Amino acid sequence: MSLILLLYRGLMSAKLSWLLAATSLVPLLCMSQALAAPCTLPNTISNGQPADATAVMSDLNALAACADSAAAGGSTNSVQIKNSGGTLSGVGPLTNGQLVIGSTGAAPVAKTLTAGAGISITNSAGAISIAATPGGTTNAIQTRSSSGGFSSVGPLANGQLVIGSTGNAPVAGNIAAGSGIIVSNNPGGVTISAASANSGPYREFGAFAPPNANTFTTIDSFAGLVPTVTNVANVGLNYSTPITANNEVVPGAYRAVPTSSNWTLTLRAKYAGLPGSYPQFGAFVKDTSGKMLGVILEGSLLLIRRNNSNTSVNANVYINNLPLIPDWFRINYDGTKVTFSVSWDSQNWMIAWSENKTDFLNGTLQLVGIGGISAIGDTSIWRSGSKTGAVITYWDIDDDPASGRTQ
Repeated sequence: MSLILLLYRGLMSAKLSWLLAATSLVPLLCMSQALAAPCTLPNTISNGQPADATAVMSDLNALAACADSAAAGGSTNSVQIKNSGGTLSGVGPLTNGQLVIGSTGAAPVAKTLTAGAGISITNSAGAISIAATPGGTTNAIQTRSSSGGFSSVGPLANGQLVIGSTGNAPVAGNIAAGSGIIVSNNPGGVTISAASANSGPYREFGAFAPPNANTFTTIDSFAGLVPTVTNVANVGLNYSTPITANNEVVPGAYRAVPTSSNWTLTLRAKYAGLPGSYPQFGAFVKDTSGKMLGVILEGSLLLIRRNNSNTSVNANVYINNLPLIPDWFRINYDGTKVTFSVSWDSQNWMIAWSENKTDFLNGTLQLVGIGGISAIGDTSIWRSGSKTGAVITYWDIDDDPASGRTQ
């Protein structure tokens, strides 16, 4: 305003010709405002027209108001916008990553971008970095989640595929081998082939779904008498113990019973009756005190055996001499009773024994598995290192079903 007042005083004391010339400076003063719109003056003095002090003063006042309206608004570094009063206002100053974003019917605002599902945003000085945020760990397959971001499947093990599940997220799974089919899972590949009648050296007619060796987490072993469980491809799970003359200790391999209140174990064992005193193989349940109850084959005999522990036989409560050794065993627990059955064809079952869970056991079952005495009266007729046991070619229990499992 001081410049305007000086001009005013000069104009009031100058000659008419200077007054007329001064009015020609008004457009130049208006143009000096960097962002201002052209200033409009209420009075125009044409060449040769006498200058009226009132008109000149009115023009100067209009010029001063125009200059004021053209001044920058807001703080240093703020972005300029025209406000509702027709002057300039400031947005900001903007912090790292902020943008001037429109707001329909209102003044724009300073905001940062918002990261939606599956997106990460990093704001820095003068820059914005936008990246996708995948889910899971390294090598996981990415799928879209219900929120629109990323979910993961895997990482995939050898031979696993991403398999659809109608109405649900896809899952990682393997191709299951059906009847007459062999599936081999390899790094980066799956081989599917037809199984011939002689696809394995010991594979015979019937179901083939042996347990995995790591199924058995408890091993009853003794000095010089350590049983082993080994996966043998196209054969089954091989359970074996060194031949011994000890007819009391019962080595075995066990796992925890299912947590359900009732369950059934069905298994197929290929077992050869050996000459000697007590070579045996069977399936047992154990309670929390260490007592054992089992169904056992001893040569051509079918036994139901109670053991005080794995080193103390109590009694055989059932003995039956069979003309043909059965291949199939079944243990059923219904919450009250333990029932043992055998079969020769997996279709027709003979109940060998059933008793209440507290008749001999303490009523709290803990382990279930395979084992038996490996005693042979005359061990001298056997080569050093010889073992006895059985091959398990089928294993089905409630929490480890045979369906879809092959070796």
